Amino acid sequence: MKTMTVRGVSVAAGANSGNVLTGKLFEFLERPSVVSVYPVGSAVGLQLTFNVGGEVFVQGEEISGANRFPTRNEDKLADGFGGAGERIVISFFNPTAGALTVFLVVDVNAIA
Repeated sequence: MKTMTVRGVSVAAGANSGNVLTGKLFEFLERPSVVSVYPVGSAVGLQLTFNVGGEVFVQGEEISGANRFPTRNEDKLADGFGGAGERIVISFFNPTAGALTVFLVVDVNAIA
C-alpha cells in the first residue's frame, strides 16, 4: 500500500482547490489499483470531487467537518479504481462564507 497525505490546505470561500495531489509521488498510478479516499474538513461545508483517469467516483459530496486528521476506520468516503498511468484527481469546493481547511489521506493498493 502506498499513502499520500494532505494537511492544512486552505480553500477560500466560494473557491475550488484544484487537484490537491498535484506533484505527489503517487499521483499517477504505477499499476492497476484501488484508491481509497479519507477526507476531513475543518468545519462542515467542504465538498469533494474524486476521479481516476477521468472516471468520476465522487462528485461534489460534502465531507466530515470533524476538524482533525482522518482515521481509516471512521473517515472513508469512497474507493475508486484505475489502470497503470492514470491520474488521481481530488479537488475540494468551499461553498461557505469563510475559508476552510482540508485534511486528507489517500491509499493506493495495487491489484495486479
